[in-house]
Amino acid sequence: MGKSTTDPSNPTNPSKPPVGSIDVSKFADYRADQYWAEDFQWAVNRGIINGYQNVYNPVTKKYEDLLKPNTNLTENQMLSVLLRYFIPDELASTKPKTSWVADVNYQLASKYGLPVNSANIASKQALAIKDITRGNFARILASMHYGRTVSQPVAIQFLRDYGLTTAKTQRFHANVILNTSTCSSVLPSL
Repeated sequence: MGKSTTDPSNPTNPSKPPVGSIDVSKFADYRADQYWAEDFQWAVNRGIINGYQNVYNPVTKKYEDLLKPNTNLTENQMLSVLLRYFIPDELASTKPKTSWVADVNYQLASKYGLPVNSANIASKQALAIKDITRGNFARILASMHYGRTVSQPVAIQFLRDYGLTTAKTQRFHANVILNTSTCSSVLPSL
């Protein structure tokens, strides 16, 4: 997978992109007292999460930069986050083969055998913009980490073993939709 990825035979942290100095308070919805604040700061400063630039904020009724921490993630958005984390150089250098906006993400998902619902074929492209569940996120994350496709139970156990979920003894809620703050809270601990 290249120098900035996990070695599937010895799962370790991928080499981290350098820390930036972005002031996350520039995002109108950033709240330093929220449980996700440090994780967002970490992810934004590594280019893993970009936020939404100049979008309408219904709270202030102005156009502002937002993080949208409680927004559901689509499969394609989640792939963008994970690929920026695991293989940022390869993601940046891969050329799209079609005009589909998600082409590169799904080229790489196919290359690494990630268990995604969408694909670079017209009949499956609509699935890229569907919300992703926590269970599917766990499968894709663990599969990327190990370099092979894993089942949902194995993926959930991976999250528990590495302390990436607070659902140690309780139910994981695999069918609950993944949101941005939950996704961002996992990556700094990998």
